[in-house]
Amino acid sequence: MDYGKEKSDLLRVFTNGGSISPNHLKKILGAARKAGVNYIHFGSRQDILFPVLKKNVKPENIGQETALNFELHEQQKQNIVSSYVSSGITSATPWVHSDTYHYILEDFNHQPGLKINVVDPAQKLVPLFTGDLNFIASPIDNYWFLYLCCLEGKEPVACPFLVFSSQIAELSLFMEETLQLNPALTPKELFRMADKHFDLKESKDQLKVPENLFPYYEGFHKMSGNQHWLGLYWRNNQYDLPFMEAMCDLCAETNVGKIGITPWKSFIVKGIPDSQLIKWEKLLGKFGINTRHSSLELYWHTPVIDGEAMELKRFLVRTFDQNDINTSGLSFTIKTMPMVTFSSIIIEKNSPSKFEGDYDLFESYNIYHTKKFNPNLQEKITYAKNVLREDMPAVLIQLSRHYYDQLEMEPVKAPDKKEKADEQKVTVHQCKDCFTIYDSRFGDMEKGIETGTTFEQLPAAYTCSLCESPKENFQEITVPADSYQLS
Repeated sequence: MDYGKEKSDLLRVFTNGGSISPNHLKKILGAARKAGVNYIHFGSRQDILFPVLKKNVKPENIGQETALNFELHEQQKQNIVSSYVSSGITSATPWVHSDTYHYILEDFNHQPGLKINVVDPAQKLVPLFTGDLNFIASPIDNYWFLYLCCLEGKEPVACPFLVFSSQIAELSLFMEETLQLNPALTPKELFRMADKHFDLKESKDQLKVPENLFPYYEGFHKMSGNQHWLGLYWRNNQYDLPFMEAMCDLCAETNVGKIGITPWKSFIVKGIPDSQLIKWEKLLGKFGINTRHSSLELYWHTPVIDGEAMELKRFLVRTFDQNDINTSGLSFTIKTMPMVTFSSIIIEKNSPSKFEGDYDLFESYNIYHTKKFNPNLQEKITYAKNVLREDMPAVLIQLSRHYYDQLEMEPVKAPDKKEKADEQKVTVHQCKDCFTIYDSRFGDMEKGIETGTTFEQLPAAYTCSLCESPKENFQEITVPADSYQLS
């Protein structure tokens, strides 16, 4: 990797919302070739980065010739983060679909200077609060909670109003321009001004912040219908152009229209037809692509081109693996420079000592974890200070045990007799083969079935969204109203 460079030396290509077409990605790969490199990096805000190594090539010319939306050095514009990448593959709020993100992102006619997140709280792949403005899906169709993040380590401030989907882009620009004119505004004052300008909807619901159980996103996985999705991860975050170009060509050949970039410096290809799966398996085999990295490796956040952080990660992952340590449910950040963190455990390098030039001093780190080990909670709790590199595995192993201990101690309230009697029940229909549930409250958006459609109103040709079993293979059952979550 280009460890000798700084992030500011990289050309950053914006892919708003982490959603990109194979054709657009191929243009970016061509720009990287023109810049003299044979790889690209993915950034933690779902952007794409690469250095310009050819001395006779000007970054401005690359952007103009390829019509890319990019920035170099200034670091004043931001990529919009969205949970589009999780749509259709993890749990979701019933009204949030792939098109929901596309419609919102198309409304942005400017590249924002503020960090903006547009996320579904039901999914657990994309963090909620890493933006300055965080729009989070509410239970009400097409309305979003808004949270303002002011300072690192401080909990985000909730807006007392909900924002309609079509207001998000314009409201974001309004808030950005307002803060530029008066940066001393308090969140309360900013929200009041926004309500006067946009007539927002008063919020009566409260956001339920999800816990930190992450889905496994690597390799091939079944989607609803006759489709699969594929998650790919390179441990060095250096994605080779020959493979990426061949992958884009295969997307075109197999009618795959979108690629999703994750904040974990990996990417996901959705909508691979079952009938074309063998072609994708052959492509991975031809390039020797490994789709089964240790799960220990996947949920780490490190700076894009920091060799020290990458080497420390490898050392720690290797030690965990050798000692059969389980880190399921945990995520890690190695912080060697100022950066927004979104993990349950933060390993932060101490600043150089003022005596560094006079003595041979060892580098040390402080180790923190977030409240309840939830990466979406900003409050940091100090676990150990001034830890040397060789002592760090033992400290982190002990911390991981502390995480599992506190999980076991969570009090579980048993419902009293009255609560049990009052528990609401609903009648649903369940597939006898794969146990998928059809609930008329939610319909089946993957099949184009609107909410409120009873089972009897379903067309005779209706089939299970997961295993394609026919309608007559469903049986009527009664379950508690809140006993499951639809994906």
